Amino acid sequence: MIDGFRRDTPGAHVMLVDENQNKCFECVISGILSYHIKEANNKLIDGYYMIQNALDYPKQESCMYQLWELGEWTDLESVKEFWYD
Repeated sequence: MIDGFRRDTPGAHVMLVDENQNKCFECVISGILSYHIKEANNKLIDGYYMIQNALDYPKQESCMYQLWELGEWTDLESVKEFWYD
């Protein structure tokens, strides 16, 4: 999955900065499509995923990373519409 994020340009990249323009929260959304096991020919990863980073959480100089599957109902245009509106 991480390799899928590394290969493709994110579909959406959202950042929250504080009053000093320091990054404190970040979401990267990317579509990862149809990676297969050759022998089984089964889809392992197919859909949109978000990596969420919370900086200085749960304490200063720490960071929390989370990976979220956005579900089958998600498409990139809906995500962009949500963040730009």
